[in-house]
Amino acid sequence: MTVTSTMQNTPKGPKQEEPFLIRTARSPREAFVQRLLLGIIEFTGNRLALIGAAIVFLLIMLAIFAPLIAPYDPSAQILSDALQAPSGAHWFGTDEYGRDIFSRVVYGSRITLYIVTLVTATVAPIGLAIGAVSGYFGGAIDLVVMQNHRPLSVISQPDPDARLRRRSGPGIEPGGFRHCVDRVAADCPSCPSRSADHPQYRLCCRGSTSGRIQ
Repeated sequence: MTVTSTMQNTPKGPKQEEPFLIRTARSPREAFVQRLLLGIIEFTGNRLALIGAAIVFLLIMLAIFAPLIAPYDPSAQILSDALQAPSGAHWFGTDEYGRDIFSRVVYGSRITLYIVTLVTATVAPIGLAIGAVSGYFGGAIDLVVMQNHRPLSVISQPDPDARLRRRSGPGIEPGGFRHCVDRVAADCPSCPSRSADHPQYRLCCRGSTSGRIQ
C-alpha cells in the first residue's frame, strides 16, 4: 500500500531587499559609494557647512570670471578719482590712488585661492610628517620638535607706525612717514615725536604729496 502525501506549498512573495545605504556592502566599490552618499547626506544636513561651501563656491566663481565681473582694471590709477565714496560707478568706492576697490576685491579672490591652496598642499603633509615622527618616538625627539616649534608660533609685533599712518590719512608712504617722524625728532629731541597730535608732525605731513616730502 502506497501512501502519497501532498505538500502544501505556501505562496511566497518577492524577497524584499534592504535599503542600499544600510545593507552590507557586497564589494569594495559598493562600500565606497555607501560612505560617499552617507557623507553627502550628513554634509547637506549641516547648515554651517552649507554656508561655508556657498562662500567657497562664490570665491571660486569670482576667481574664474574675474575679467567679466570686475568693471575696471584693478591696477589702473586715476588720481582724480581718489578716495571716492561708494556709488553707481564705483560700488565699493576708490582708494587713495583712484583704483576701483570692487575690482581689486574681485581679482584678489585669485590670490586668496592661490595662497589657500599652496598652504594646504604644503603645511598638511609637513605637519603630518613632523607630528607622526614626534608622536611615535617621543622622548627627546618630541622635546626637540616642540622647542623648535615655539619660535614659529610667536605672534609678530605690530607695526608701531601703523596707527600714525592711519591717522595721517592717505598719501603718506612708509618712507615718507618715517621722514616726518625723524624730522620732528631732529627739530625737537625732547618732544613726543611719535605722537600723531604733535604740531610739527602735522605740519610735516601737510607738506608731503603722494608720499614724497617736499
